[in-house]
Formats: sequence, C-alpha cells, structure tokens
Amino acid sequence: MSIETKEYSGYWWFSENPDKTVSGTLSIDEYEGIELRTIGSLLPQHSLFQDCIDFPSQEILLGQTVDGSCITLVKPICTSQNERSSNIFADLSKSTHNTNLAVIGKRHFSSQDEIVFSSAKVSFNLLDEWLCKSGFTARPERNQQGQPTKFNLEYECPEVLEFDIDSIEAKFKASYIFQWKKSNLQWHLSHQPFLEISPAKPKRFDWYSEKFESLRRFLIVMTGFPISISKIVGYGNEVLVNSRSDFKDKEKFKIHQKIHRSFLNTDHKYSAHLLMNLTLLGVGLDKVLNSWFQKSEILDPAIILYTATLSIDLGYVEFRFLNYTQGLEALHRRVFGGKYITDDEYESISSTLIESIPKEVSRDHRRSLESRLKYGHEYSQRKRIKILLDDVWIGCLDGFIEDKASFVEKVVNTRNYLIHFDSSSVSKAVFGSDIFYMAERLKILLATHILIQLNIPRENVYRAINNFNSFSHLKCRTP
Repeated sequence: MSIETKEYSGYWWFSENPDKTVSGTLSIDEYEGIELRTIGSLLPQHSLFQDCIDFPSQEILLGQTVDGSCITLVKPICTSQNERSSNIFADLSKSTHNTNLAVIGKRHFSSQDEIVFSSAKVSFNLLDEWLCKSGFTARPERNQQGQPTKFNLEYECPEVLEFDIDSIEAKFKASYIFQWKKSNLQWHLSHQPFLEISPAKPKRFDWYSEKFESLRRFLIVMTGFPISISKIVGYGNEVLVNSRSDFKDKEKFKIHQKIHRSFLNTDHKYSAHLLMNLTLLGVGLDKVLNSWFQKSEILDPAIILYTATLSIDLGYVEFRFLNYTQGLEALHRRVFGGKYITDDEYESISSTLIESIPKEVSRDHRRSLESRLKYGHEYSQRKRIKILLDDVWIGCLDGFIEDKASFVEKVVNTRNYLIHFDSSSVSKAVFGSDIFYMAERLKILLATHILIQLNIPRENVYRAINNFNSFSHLKCRTP
C-alpha cells in the first residue's frame, strides 16, 4: 500500500475557545503521523525561565481549510512551541500538535462523544485480491504478426455481498467503488472494494474502530500476510444534496488514523500467494464472519498473538517462537479446556498440598506456591501442544514435521530454557536457524487451528495450508 502525504491549510482553534484562531497546515501521513504546524500559539504564553511547561489538555482541535473542509482533530498533543513576537506585537509563535485521529467532512464535532456514525466502511490492502473480484475483463486482439490491433476492456461491478452479523447487531456489506478520469490521451480506471458495517443504532467511532481492527486481524489470518487499513469513511445524518433538489444523501466523513510504523508492506504479493481467499473458503462468508465475531472473546488472545507476530517485524526469532507457543496454549485452554481432574476433585488435593507447605516458608514464597498449586490440575504446555498437533496431524502437519514426539520435546525444552533459564534444558533446546524453523512450524499449527475454529471445512483448511507458497520451504523431504 502506497502512502502519500496529504496537506490541508487553513485556520485552527480549540473547540473550548473558538474566539482564538491561528493559521497553520495539517500534514497527514498514516506512517509518520498526523501533525499540525501553526503560526501563532493556541496555548497560554509561558515564561522563558520556566523549567517545566504543563500544557493544558484539550479534547478537540478544529480546523477550517481553504477549500471549505471542516477538520476535527481528536485529543491533540502539543509537542513543541517556539514563542516569538514582532515589533507590532503580532504573534509569530510556532507550535506543533500531533494526534492519532483526524475526521474531515462538511461539519465539525465539538467533542469525542459527538463523533457518531450510522454506518462506516473500510478498505484494506490485499482486500481486492482476497475477494477475487476485480470487475475488469480484458480482451486484447492481435494480428498474425502478434502486433496489437485492438484492446477491449470491460468493467462490471461485482455482486455485493450483504448479510447480518448477529453477535454485533449489525449488517455487513462487501461493496465496490469504480472511478475513472481522463487526462489528455490517458484513461485512469480504478476499482476499490470496501467492507461496510451498519449497526442497528448509530455508534461512536470507537465502536467502528474496534470492529475494523477485528476485520484487519481476520484478513491477516485469511491471507497469511500483514494487513493495514488504507481508507475509512464514516456516514452521518441524511442531508439535502442541494437546495434545488429534494434528493438526500448521508453526510460523508474521511477518517485518518496513524498506522504502526512496524507494519510490514505487502505490495509485492498477489492473490495466487494468499493463504486462503474468498473462493477457497468452502462455506459462505456469512458463516465464517459470524463465527469470527461470536468466538472473538474466546479466540482473541491466540489471534492477537498470531496476527501481531506476523505483522510487526522485530527481527527476533525467539520473540516469534515464544508468542506462537503462548498463542497455542491460550487457544487450547480456552477452546478445549484441559484438566487432569475436575475442579471439585482437585479442591481437596489442593488444600492438602497447601497445608503441607512448611511454616518456615516466607509469606511471599508461600503466596507464590499457592498461586502455582491453584492450577496444578491443568494440562501442561507439553500435553496441550501434543493434543493440538495430534488433532491436525494426518493430512496436514505430517507434511511439515518429521517426528511429532521429538518436535514437541524440543519446543518445550526451548521454551523452558528461554523463560526459566532452566540449565537442565539447555542441551535439549534449539538455537539459531533451528529455532526459526521451529517457530515457523508452530505458526502453521496455530494458523490451522484458528481457521478450523471459524467453521471452515477441514479439507479446505488443510488444502490451503499445504498449498501456501510461504510454507513450502518448511515441508519435510519425506512427509
């Protein structure tokens, strides 16, 4: 996804103090951030001899641009202020304000609670490839010498997918926007897909932001690549389009958010390289997305560990290895449970064990032991990973791991060495490139189980895992 800097020049003021305005320019770059540079200060003057400047916090900073746009900046932070005055007492101070959220439309919002939309839509990088519906059909014609004689290009807007997501009480829609413009002898055609959410009642933007973040993680799981938001549009009240017509349309607001700089770029990937796309699900998208939101509370810890590790390049294989092991443990505990005996059966055993702790043990040490004994009847990490591996072994993970028992043993010993600095595990742990390949295979195991939990048929999940190009270098020589 290419990011271009947008600039808006105009006048700016705090919603709490509309009488004091200054000129300035707002720069929006989703990676670098959202920054307002002003000529003239919106904040109280301070003495040059002050050691510490405590700028008052402001919830909303408003702007009116030269082209008539209304801009609302949410929770701006003054990062610098350079005070200067001319001989005619004009305020030539320079200040810089940064924020993570800007809303641009035909009207302002005076508070964060007022930023409410009846619906909102979002676009992601790789969304077009995942939906597999570009709308374009090309039919080039050539003569016998192979030279082009005619080029026919057709566009047909793909069918709109629309259904209810019961768990969030909202309608979901996958729609498309087709745009064209002509410049001299050049034609520019573009097709952009959006995912739109329309709740039963208007919601604050915070609500939409949470759902869009969930959809971003959904696409990371589906594609196997980092995904970032490329555009957000919110819709407000119905208003007259112009005074000479009775036609009404909803207010439209462009929304800009800062993107984490560590998100990896995926411009060079194509639909053939995705882990799974819409046509490979083997079941309706409505069932998959309903499962996704219904199970979010249960699956979120594992999904967050998986998607965050896949999205952020920190360069440490140990980091990825530990995240995937923790994600697998969280998934098994929340989905399958896993206890050697029931809580009631363990209660008396736990009480006996706690009572047997010697009295001379310090209070902090006792509390530590009691905390560990509380979960003493739950499956070990070794057993959890073994169960998860057994469940998807035949036809899937057996193609990536040669010796199941040896793999589990190495995972547990490496984890124990890294977390507990267990000297007894160091000779059995793996390091260097070995830990990289082990982490990658744990990633496959975690991805497989997350996809299965979304009610995608196992044969489709197994096929996707086995055919994914990014996993091909991890396959065994003799499956």
